[in-house]
Amino acid sequence: MKNYFLFFLLTLMGLQTYSQTVKFDVFDNLVYESENDRYIANLKEDIFEGFVFTDSRKNKLTYKKEYIEFKFPELFENKDARIDFFMSLIHNYRSDRRYEATFMIDIFDKIVIEDNKNNKTEIGQDIFGNATYKRRNGNEQIRIVKNISGGLEFKSNRKNATLEKNIFKIWNYTDSRGNKIEFGARTWNGFLQEYESKENIFMFLIDTFLFY
Repeated sequence: MKNYFLFFLLTLMGLQTYSQTVKFDVFDNLVYESENDRYIANLKEDIFEGFVFTDSRKNKLTYKKEYIEFKFPELFENKDARIDFFMSLIHNYRSDRRYEATFMIDIFDKIVIEDNKNNKTEIGQDIFGNATYKRRNGNEQIRIVKNISGGLEFKSNRKNATLEKNIFKIWNYTDSRGNKIEFGARTWNGFLQEYESKENIFMFLIDTFLFY
Protein backbone atom coordinates (compact mmCIF):
# COMPACT_ATOMS: atom_id res chain seq x y z
CA MET A 1 0.00 0.00 0.00
CA LYS A 2 2.90 2.35 0.78
CA ASN A 3 4.47 1.70 -2.63
CA TYR A 4 1.19 2.47 -4.39
CA PHE A 5 0.75 5.69 -2.40
CA LEU A 6 4.32 6.76 -3.20
CA PHE A 7 3.78 6.08 -6.90
CA PHE A 8 0.52 8.07 -6.82
CA LEU A 9 2.23 10.96 -5.03
CA LEU A 10 5.13 11.09 -7.50
CA THR A 11 2.72 10.93 -10.42
CA LEU A 12 0.66 13.77 -8.97
CA MET A 13 3.79 15.87 -8.46
CA GLY A 14 4.83 15.19 -12.05
CA LEU A 15 1.42 16.23 -13.35
CA GLN A 16 1.55 19.43 -11.32
CA THR A 17 4.95 20.25 -12.79
CA TYR A 18 3.84 19.59 -16.35
CA SER A 19 0.49 21.32 -15.89
CA GLN A 20 2.30 24.65 -16.02
CA THR A 21 3.78 23.93 -19.47
CA VAL A 22 1.44 21.45 -21.22
CA LYS A 23 -1.77 22.79 -22.72
CA PHE A 24 -4.31 22.23 -25.49
CA ASP A 25 -4.35 24.89 -28.20
CA VAL A 26 -7.43 26.21 -30.02
CA PHE A 27 -7.26 23.23 -32.42
CA ASP A 28 -7.24 20.72 -29.51
CA ASN A 29 -3.59 19.83 -30.14
CA LEU A 30 -1.13 19.48 -27.27
CA VAL A 31 1.73 21.94 -26.85
CA TYR A 32 4.67 21.81 -24.45
CA GLU A 33 7.11 24.69 -23.91
CA SER A 34 10.08 24.48 -21.58
CA GLU A 35 11.22 27.71 -19.98
CA ASN A 36 14.76 26.64 -19.13
CA ASP A 37 16.12 25.07 -22.34
CA ARG A 38 13.71 26.44 -24.96
CA TYR A 39 12.43 23.01 -25.84
CA ILE A 40 9.06 22.91 -27.65
CA ALA A 41 6.97 19.86 -28.54
CA ASN A 42 3.58 19.25 -30.16
CA LEU A 43 1.16 16.35 -30.47
CA LYS A 44 -1.32 16.91 -33.28
CA GLU A 45 -4.13 14.85 -34.72
CA ASP A 46 -3.64 14.69 -38.49
CA ILE A 47 -6.27 14.64 -41.26
CA PHE A 48 -6.22 10.81 -41.25
CA GLU A 49 -7.10 10.71 -37.51
CA GLY A 50 -3.67 9.55 -36.43
CA PHE A 51 -1.26 11.48 -34.20
CA VAL A 52 2.02 13.18 -35.05
CA PHE A 53 4.60 14.16 -32.43
CA THR A 54 7.16 16.82 -33.37
CA ASP A 55 9.60 18.92 -31.39
CA SER A 56 12.15 21.69 -31.70
CA ARG A 57 14.97 19.13 -32.08
CA LYS A 58 13.59 17.99 -35.42
CA ASN A 59 12.19 14.70 -34.09
CA LYS A 60 9.01 13.39 -35.71
CA LEU A 61 6.94 10.35 -34.71
CA THR A 62 3.91 9.41 -36.80
CA TYR A 63 1.26 7.15 -35.27
CA LYS A 64 -1.24 5.93 -37.86
CA LYS A 65 -4.92 5.69 -36.93
CA GLU A 66 -5.04 1.87 -37.08
CA TYR A 67 -2.04 1.61 -34.77
CA ILE A 68 -3.60 4.00 -32.25
CA GLU A 69 -6.90 2.08 -32.38
CA PHE A 70 -5.05 -1.14 -31.58
CA LYS A 71 -2.51 0.06 -28.99
CA PHE A 72 -3.91 3.28 -27.49
CA PRO A 73 -7.65 3.61 -28.26
CA GLU A 74 -8.16 5.77 -25.18
CA LEU A 75 -6.26 8.63 -26.83
CA PHE A 76 -9.23 9.52 -29.03
CA GLU A 77 -11.60 10.38 -26.18
CA ASN A 78 -9.55 10.70 -23.00
CA LYS A 79 -7.59 13.94 -22.77
CA ASP A 80 -5.75 12.86 -19.62
CA ALA A 81 -4.54 9.72 -21.40
CA ARG A 82 -3.40 11.88 -24.31
CA ILE A 83 -1.43 14.13 -21.96
CA ASP A 84 0.23 11.09 -20.34
CA PHE A 85 1.11 9.73 -23.80
CA PHE A 86 2.53 13.13 -24.82
CA MET A 87 4.60 13.38 -21.63
CA SER A 88 6.06 9.90 -22.20
CA LEU A 89 7.12 10.88 -25.73
CA ILE A 90 8.80 14.03 -24.42
CA HIS A 91 10.63 12.01 -21.78
CA ASN A 92 11.77 9.34 -24.25
CA TYR A 93 12.78 11.51 -27.21
CA ARG A 94 13.77 14.99 -26.06
CA SER A 95 17.45 13.98 -25.91
CA ASP A 96 17.35 12.79 -29.55
CA ARG A 97 17.83 14.87 -32.67
CA ARG A 98 16.37 14.39 -36.13
CA TYR A 99 14.87 11.02 -35.24
CA GLU A 100 11.86 10.00 -37.32
CA ALA A 101 9.69 6.90 -36.99
CA THR A 102 6.33 5.64 -38.21
CA PHE A 103 4.06 3.29 -36.25
CA MET A 104 1.42 1.52 -38.33
CA ILE A 105 -0.51 -1.68 -39.03
CA ASP A 106 -0.11 -3.02 -42.58
CA ILE A 107 -2.62 -4.79 -44.84
CA PHE A 108 -1.62 -8.16 -43.31
CA ASP A 109 -2.52 -6.90 -39.79
CA LYS A 110 1.12 -6.78 -38.75
CA ILE A 111 2.44 -4.03 -36.53
CA VAL A 112 5.21 -2.25 -38.42
CA ILE A 113 7.60 0.25 -36.84
CA GLU A 114 10.18 1.84 -39.14
CA ASP A 115 12.61 4.70 -38.55
CA ASN A 116 15.20 6.78 -40.38
CA LYS A 117 18.08 4.79 -38.80
CA ASN A 118 17.45 1.78 -41.06
CA ASN A 119 15.59 -0.06 -38.28
CA LYS A 120 12.34 -1.89 -38.90
CA THR A 121 10.20 -4.09 -36.64
CA GLU A 122 7.34 -6.33 -37.77
CA ILE A 123 5.06 -8.10 -35.27
CA GLY A 124 2.31 -10.44 -36.42
CA GLN A 125 1.09 -14.04 -36.31
CA ASP A 126 1.87 -17.17 -38.29
CA ILE A 127 -0.79 -19.51 -39.72
CA PHE A 128 -0.97 -21.33 -36.36
CA GLY A 129 -1.69 -18.14 -34.41
CA ASN A 130 1.78 -17.94 -32.88
CA ALA A 131 3.30 -14.47 -32.50
CA THR A 132 6.08 -13.70 -34.99
CA TYR A 133 8.76 -11.05 -34.52
CA LYS A 134 11.08 -9.84 -37.24
CA ARG A 135 13.39 -6.88 -36.94
CA ARG A 136 16.16 -5.20 -38.87
CA ASN A 137 18.75 -3.37 -36.78
CA GLY A 138 20.83 -1.55 -39.36
CA ASN A 139 22.24 -4.41 -41.42
CA GLU A 140 21.46 -7.16 -38.90
CA GLN A 141 18.28 -9.23 -39.18
CA ILE A 142 16.56 -10.47 -36.04
CA ARG A 143 13.92 -13.18 -36.17
CA ILE A 144 12.29 -14.84 -33.18
CA VAL A 145 10.65 -18.27 -33.45
CA LYS A 146 8.89 -20.59 -31.05
CA ASN A 147 10.63 -23.94 -30.41
CA ILE A 148 8.98 -27.32 -29.88
CA SER A 149 8.94 -26.89 -26.09
CA GLY A 150 7.02 -23.61 -26.31
CA GLY A 151 10.04 -21.43 -25.60
CA LEU A 152 11.42 -18.66 -27.80
CA GLU A 153 14.65 -18.66 -29.79
CA PHE A 154 16.71 -16.04 -31.58
CA LYS A 155 19.63 -17.04 -33.81
CA SER A 156 21.98 -15.20 -36.14
CA ASN A 157 25.46 -15.85 -37.48
CA ARG A 158 27.04 -14.19 -34.46
CA LYS A 159 24.46 -14.15 -31.65
CA ASN A 160 21.73 -16.30 -30.15
CA ALA A 161 19.37 -16.26 -27.20
CA THR A 162 16.59 -18.38 -25.70
CA LEU A 163 13.72 -17.84 -23.28
CA GLU A 164 12.08 -21.02 -22.01
CA LYS A 165 10.83 -22.87 -18.96
CA ASN A 166 13.05 -25.34 -17.13
CA ILE A 167 11.88 -28.62 -15.61
CA PHE A 168 10.60 -26.70 -12.58
CA LYS A 169 8.45 -24.49 -14.88
CA ILE A 170 10.58 -21.43 -14.15
CA TRP A 171 11.34 -19.07 -17.05
CA ASN A 172 15.03 -18.72 -17.93
CA TYR A 173 16.83 -16.40 -20.32
CA THR A 174 20.26 -17.27 -21.75
CA ASP A 175 22.31 -15.77 -24.57
CA SER A 176 25.62 -16.08 -26.39
CA ARG A 177 27.18 -13.28 -24.33
CA GLY A 178 27.03 -15.56 -21.31
CA ASN A 179 24.02 -13.93 -19.66
CA LYS A 180 21.76 -16.20 -17.62
CA ILE A 181 18.64 -14.96 -15.85
CA GLU A 182 16.14 -17.04 -13.86
CA PHE A 183 12.81 -15.38 -13.14
CA GLY A 184 10.93 -16.00 -9.93
CA ALA A 185 7.14 -16.16 -10.26
CA ARG A 186 6.60 -12.69 -8.83
CA THR A 187 9.22 -11.09 -11.08
CA TRP A 188 7.92 -12.90 -14.16
CA ASN A 189 4.34 -11.81 -13.48
CA GLY A 190 5.56 -8.25 -13.04
CA PHE A 191 7.28 -8.42 -16.44
CA LEU A 192 4.12 -9.84 -18.00
CA GLN A 193 2.08 -6.99 -16.60
CA GLU A 194 4.59 -4.46 -17.94
CA TYR A 195 5.29 -6.00 -21.38
CA GLU A 196 2.02 -7.92 -21.96
CA SER A 197 3.55 -11.07 -23.54
CA LYS A 198 6.59 -13.34 -23.30
CA GLU A 199 7.55 -12.25 -26.83
CA ASN A 200 7.75 -8.63 -25.73
CA ILE A 201 9.75 -9.65 -22.65
CA PHE A 202 12.17 -11.59 -24.87
CA MET A 203 12.64 -8.57 -27.15
CA PHE A 204 13.36 -6.39 -24.12
CA LEU A 205 15.93 -8.88 -22.78
CA ILE A 206 17.64 -9.18 -26.17
CA ASP A 207 17.85 -5.40 -26.51
CA THR A 208 19.14 -5.01 -22.96
CA PHE A 209 21.68 -7.84 -22.73
CA LEU A 210 22.56 -8.95 -26.26
CA PHE A 211 22.57 -5.72 -28.28
CA TYR A 212 23.54 -3.12 -25.69
